[in-house]
Amino acid sequence: MINSNLRKIRNIGIMAHIDVGKTTFTERLLFITGKQHNIGEVHDGNTTMDWIIQEQEHGITITSAATSTSWKTDLFTDVQFNVIDIPGHIDFTAEVEKSLHILDGAVIILDVNAGVEFQTEMIRRQANKHAIPRIIFCNKMDKTGSDYFISSNSLIDKLSIKTIITTNTNWYTIRIPWIIDVVNMKAVYWNQNGKDLTYSIMNIPNEYKNVDNEQRRLLVDSILEFDHNKITTCLRCNKLDSHSIISLIRLATISGKALPIMCGNTLKNKVIQPVLDVIVNYLPSPDDRQPVRDSLLTNWF
Repeated sequence: MINSNLRKIRNIGIMAHIDVGKTTFTERLLFITGKQHNIGEVHDGNTTMDWIIQEQEHGITITSAATSTSWKTDLFTDVQFNVIDIPGHIDFTAEVEKSLHILDGAVIILDVNAGVEFQTEMIRRQANKHAIPRIIFCNKMDKTGSDYFISSNSLIDKLSIKTIITTNTNWYTIRIPWIIDVVNMKAVYWNQNGKDLTYSIMNIPNEYKNVDNEQRRLLVDSILEFDHNKITTCLRCNKLDSHSIISLIRLATISGKALPIMCGNTLKNKVIQPVLDVIVNYLPSPDDRQPVRDSLLTNWF
């Protein structure tokens, strides 16, 4: 039986190799959802999640820190996020292991220039051990030489992970990004105001349509590989719309068959809101997961 209250909860971890923007992402998440009124910065030593003195002095996460906030989407209202900011340094792997016992899903953050790094592989093994569904966020898209598709391919080549590209990117200057929502086939443009926290949704510019139509085709082809029967049913009923695609991606994500992948820039406050929507749409609620066994919790204390 589906519990409607549990369906509106996401217990998620933010995971990454060190120095790719994990805590920076979490700070933006808390600000945008209204949990806090100022954005903390790692380099200023004033982030909410790095709360002990050693973390603030050295600019790294040492212990897992948890908090709660909420978010509204087109499909759900007041979804509760229970968020754990998990250390990225190899020396604190035990903290990662403890946190994974109680997570339902995770956001893995990559440096788009570096792609898969050593700790990324460690995170993959730990998350697989606990069967944690994940989404991927490719960060630092403003860096010179950034290539979203190289990062995506590195996931396939190094980790043998099947990715589903849900956003395409066209950064024709560092300051003016277009992000294309491949699922809904809309362009998302970040308005150039103070903190770049507002955006507009509009039709895809003509110069990008060919590329994005191809990405949409590849997206549908990818889903077809995961569940042929369901997508065939959608095609027969002529219902392969964005809601059907979201439902199919969600099933593939929760079952561990695929990882949705997005891109953006946390320090410049771009693409945080769409990632929050993706967390709601694709990552599981507690109702989608098996209960945590008491024997697992004994290692927490």
